[in-house]
Amino acid sequence: MKTIARSAILLVSILILASCRDEIPLDTFDYENYLVVEATLTNELKQQEIKLSRTTQLDTSFANLENNAEVYVMVNDNIRYDFEQAEDGFYRSNEAFSTKNGDNYQLNINTEAGRSYISALVSPNDLPDITNFYAERVINANGVEGIQVYMDVQGSSGSTFFNFKYEETYKIISPFPSPVDFEITNYFDHPIDGISYEVETRANPRQETVCYSTVKSSGVNLGSSGSLDENKLLRHPILFIPADSPKIGVRYSILGQVYAPGQSSYTFYKNLKELSGNDDLLSQKQPGFIVGNISSLTNAKEQVLGFFDVAFQTERRIYFNFEDFEFLEPPYFYLCELDYYDYNDNITSDLTPNQRQLLYSFLQTGNYRIYSRSLPPSDNNFAIITDYCSDCTLYSSNVKPAFWED
Repeated sequence: MKTIARSAILLVSILILASCRDEIPLDTFDYENYLVVEATLTNELKQQEIKLSRTTQLDTSFANLENNAEVYVMVNDNIRYDFEQAEDGFYRSNEAFSTKNGDNYQLNINTEAGRSYISALVSPNDLPDITNFYAERVINANGVEGIQVYMDVQGSSGSTFFNFKYEETYKIISPFPSPVDFEITNYFDHPIDGISYEVETRANPRQETVCYSTVKSSGVNLGSSGSLDENKLLRHPILFIPADSPKIGVRYSILGQVYAPGQSSYTFYKNLKELSGNDDLLSQKQPGFIVGNISSLTNAKEQVLGFFDVAFQTERRIYFNFEDFEFLEPPYFYLCELDYYDYNDNITSDLTPNQRQLLYSFLQTGNYRIYSRSLPPSDNNFAIITDYCSDCTLYSSNVKPAFWED
């Protein structure tokens, strides 16, 4: 592998967890093109997904994704699940499958460049239990008022480690939906009288008013009961939502998920989070190197960043509205103000703007919609609005999720 030597970045000491005594070797390195693996298989029956990328230098902003690799998982050394590339860097299993208790799983990767990698054998822990999933009105440590989502979990016998994720979905209603589409026709620029044109309208057939956005959590949210006797973790914070967040402006739902990782996986991600200092853990820009459970078959000295994990997952969903916490209605995602123009005003001698010219200029950009128009015979007064305040499909989806409850 070609190495681009740069200056040494940081010398990082070995991190030792207070809650366990296993050490994860941490090495310094000059920039090298290391493979980065993000792979967690769960007990959910679905097409499992694995992400492959390469490290990048600290002064770069692009993602260096690993494409055209052969990726497969062996189960008990006799069942093979192949993964096909779904998009750049992302590989999805050809068939849906779920992890099962007592089985051993091993990840195999063969890159387009002819390099091969293999993970250690991994088995899932028992399924954790969500005993409560709830939201409370709070003021956080920064003095911001909002909604804190908590989870109470109970681990199985001997399992004290937890990895939390979430998926939030929120309903959006466009504040100024446009009832019409329009087309500008018969444009003419007169040397004395200025421009003239017609605005032809027709009914808008699209559903652009009600949308739903879904956002998955990033980074790693870890927790440990710290006691083999209890195996219980209470009031673990999942997400804080400020009271003025547009996400809770109509209706909000969050799906809380908890995994029961093994001690090695927990230690790896805890050390990685402490080292990175942010939520973008596997950002491919690490100031040190934490050894995971994936190694190179091609070159024993080559290091791989990442961890192949198999974990049982349980989940629970809750819904709430801002009124449930007696908050004022939060603002919309964008600043929305109607602008009014009179087509008949095409003079400037009165020291006011030429509204006909302004209306044409705004409509021609494609970034404005007609919210209303005066009725004939005086149908030349227009109220227009920016498209993001009229059409929520520009940044969300108008497909209602199957699980959604109003």
